[in-house]
Amino acid sequence: LSREVLTSLLAFLFLFAGLLFALVSSNLKLFAELTGGGDEVGSDEPLPKALEGAPTITLPLSKPLPLPAVAAVLSKIRVSDDIGDWEAYRRRVQAKVSSPLTLEDSCKWVLREDFRDTIRSRRGGSWPVSADGSPFGGEAARKEYEGWMKAKPSEIPTDVLDAVFDTWAGRGDVSERAKVDEVLGAVFKEERFFDEKAFEGAVLKQKALRGSGIVTFVVIQLVLAKAFFVPAIADFFEL
Repeated sequence: LSREVLTSLLAFLFLFAGLLFALVSSNLKLFAELTGGGDEVGSDEPLPKALEGAPTITLPLSKPLPLPAVAAVLSKIRVSDDIGDWEAYRRRVQAKVSSPLTLEDSCKWVLREDFRDTIRSRRGGSWPVSADGSPFGGEAARKEYEGWMKAKPSEIPTDVLDAVFDTWAGRGDVSERAKVDEVLGAVFKEERFFDEKAFEGAVLKQKALRGSGIVTFVVIQLVLAKAFFVPAIADFFEL
C-alpha cells in the first residue's frame, strides 16, 4: 500500500470505525434475538436448585426453558382475570405515560413488571393438561415437579415469565387486555384444557411480527448506506 492510501485508510478508520462497529454489533444482536439466541431480560439469573436438570421446552426461535417453570406460570392463568387487578394496572400505566395524551378509560393494560410480581406471589394451580388428559411435558414431569410448582412460585425464572408475557406483548413492556384474552382464549380451550400447539403458535406469531420489524430496519439501513455512506466512502478515497 502506498503511503497516501495507508494514511487515508487510517483516517477513515479513525473517523468511522466506531460507527461501523456499532452498526455491525447492533445488527448481530437483532439477528441473534430473531433466531432465539439473543440476551433476554433475566437471562443471567441462576437457575433454582429444584430446576437443575429439569426437562426443558424449546419454543419456536427461542432458547430452552425449564418446562416445570413454564407449567407453573400456565397453571395460574386461564383467563385474563387471573392475571390480577386490571383497573389497578391501568392506573399504573397511566401514571407512567409522560405525554399529554391519556389512555382510554375503557382500555385495560398490564405492565410486564406487574405480571412478574403477580405470578410469583401466587401458589401454583393445577398442572396444565390437554383435552385428552395428557399432562404438559408428560406424566413423569408432573409427578416430579408439581409439588415444587405449588410450593415455590417465587422461584419462577424471569426468562420464563417473560416468554409467556411475550406471547401477547412481543418484547413490549405493556400489553392490552384484549391481546391477553385473545392468546389465552386460543391456548386454553374451555378455559381449562391446554393447547400446546396454540401456545407455540402465539410465540411464533410474536416472533414473526418482531422479525418483520427487524428486517424492515435492516433494509432501511441498506438503503441509507447505498444512498449516503457508500458515496461518502468513494469520495473519501477518491474512487
